[in-house]
Amino acid sequence: MSKRPINTYASFIFVFCSIMVTMRPIALIAGQVEVERVPLNTAVQAFDEGTTSLLDGNFGAAIAAFEKADQSGWASAELYYNMGLAYHRLNRFGLAVQYLEKAKRIAPDDPKILHSLTVAAHRQADRFSQLPRPFWQKMHVWVENQLPIGVAFWIGIVLWFGLVALITGKLLSHWHGEWWRRARILLGVSSFLLIFYSLTTSAWPPTNERAVILSTEARMHDIADESSDEVLRVHEGLVVLVKNRSTDWALIEVANGSRGWVEANLLGTI
Repeated sequence: MSKRPINTYASFIFVFCSIMVTMRPIALIAGQVEVERVPLNTAVQAFDEGTTSLLDGNFGAAIAAFEKADQSGWASAELYYNMGLAYHRLNRFGLAVQYLEKAKRIAPDDPKILHSLTVAAHRQADRFSQLPRPFWQKMHVWVENQLPIGVAFWIGIVLWFGLVALITGKLLSHWHGEWWRRARILLGVSSFLLIFYSLTTSAWPPTNERAVILSTEARMHDIADESSDEVLRVHEGLVVLVKNRSTDWALIEVANGSRGWVEANLLGTI
């Protein structure tokens, strides 16, 4: 009785392991808690009510309606932009900058958002020189902007299953030829690089969490203790990087590289 070649058994093992390894990250992503969304028309209605209140000068009612739309799970650049305008009218400068920056994340080239942030920058009390970022970080940010990690992950998964299908086809149909070897190498390398890129970028993003100082003034300390030495004082509306967090404190960094701990409740995450 003839025996299967060793490389055939190895191929079967590869296919089985590939499916099991691939299904785990898919299950983890699919098992994440999804944001409960109300019907879209309800969110649109709240947005329209907020816009009407904003135009009528009733800024408190506008914010209440906009927050209802935001909590519905249907966020948009226009929603955050209007929230920023409403908070600005109420002279809540920190929250205005926070929501304008959120709008910029969704629509980074929108001229009205950029103009509003430029106007807000003139109100900012703090002036720090900007440290240059290392070239590798700029490159990583550029790649992430061009190829979002979610898109890269799912393309990698599709290519990985393509590789599994190719190996399965060879086992069943006994494909031969140079094209088979080249296709296997191309799919294998491409899928590995895309999945590796998406997972590592998700675990170690190229930029830190950004936040806005919401209080009129915040004291930066050298350790997470209110009685510790003061490093620097920063003011409302300043955008900072969050380098670390504890239960009640956050380690922040300003544009010139100075770092210190501030109370976490004084920050608004962008």
